[in-house]
Amino acid sequence: MDMMTLSTEAQFALNAVRQMVRLVRKAQREFLLPELTKGDKSPVTVADFAGQAFFGKLLSATYPEDALVAEEKSDALQSPEARPTLDKVVAVLKSVLGEVDPKDVCAWIDRGRSPARGRFWTLDPIDGTQGFLRGDQYVVALALIVNGQVEISVLGCPLLNAQGETGKGGDGALVLAVRGQGAWSSPLKEPLDLSPLHVSMCRAMRDATVLRSVQSNHIRLDKSNLFLSLAGAQKPPVPMDSLAKYFVVASGRGELFFYDAPANRPALRMKIWDVAPGVLIVEEAGGRASDFAGRKIRFDSEDVVEMTGGLVVTNGLLHENALDILRRVK
Repeated sequence: MDMMTLSTEAQFALNAVRQMVRLVRKAQREFLLPELTKGDKSPVTVADFAGQAFFGKLLSATYPEDALVAEEKSDALQSPEARPTLDKVVAVLKSVLGEVDPKDVCAWIDRGRSPARGRFWTLDPIDGTQGFLRGDQYVVALALIVNGQVEISVLGCPLLNAQGETGKGGDGALVLAVRGQGAWSSPLKEPLDLSPLHVSMCRAMRDATVLRSVQSNHIRLDKSNLFLSLAGAQKPPVPMDSLAKYFVVASGRGELFFYDAPANRPALRMKIWDVAPGVLIVEEAGGRASDFAGRKIRFDSEDVVEMTGGLVVTNGLLHENALDILRRVK
């Protein structure tokens, strides 16, 4: 698989994510600390805003009719107290785009306010901001969705290698999936060298590598430990935040993970940009993603992903077993 055989949308998505990775790396070097805190208490950085603004500009120039559903909003940058943060966002963008106007930057960010209907792109400029801040795994995540189905997904994983091996010593990977055509990974550096991905053939839960979030507020540790016990897992869980987990499952380096959606904590409910870019990659590599009731995830209602119980992602061979165990875990 090479660039010449890809659709124009897939080429656009790959190039956009590669450029956004470079941009957020620059922002990470120059403005590492979180600048603002959102209403759900999660941090947001200069890199989050700069990455979304950069893609908003690219989308306006390339697919001006397409909508964007994304995480950040410019409101947080437009108070007098936030002006220093906006100035830093402008400085990062200026280094790659030339002269930019702060009003244009806010407008590019707010391309992401579109409703999740019809044809739209969804973006998380930094999925795993906490990991980004501590020098751990994070991902630039992008997907094209048409009528509730993900058609193209791209992940930029700066700290993994193209084989999807866990750990943060990798030199970076790009991951692509196209509906009905497959999933591939490539080293992040140019030129593009796409190799096909396939999930593992592990059929025994005891042999599975289970991934789970590093952030304590993203997991119920008691439920996770009970799941491992009932599964008879012989391997310790591998801690990993962000959509990087989907790549690890798709590459066959891990077998499953799950997210228990807290009904009583709506701020932690998963959003489209948290899920959609990863789901297609796992499915096109031969795996499966569903809610705890076994239903496929759709992305055509609002920015919050509707699911029963939570999300489970596996190599497919272990999926029904995982669902059965999750039904027994309270």
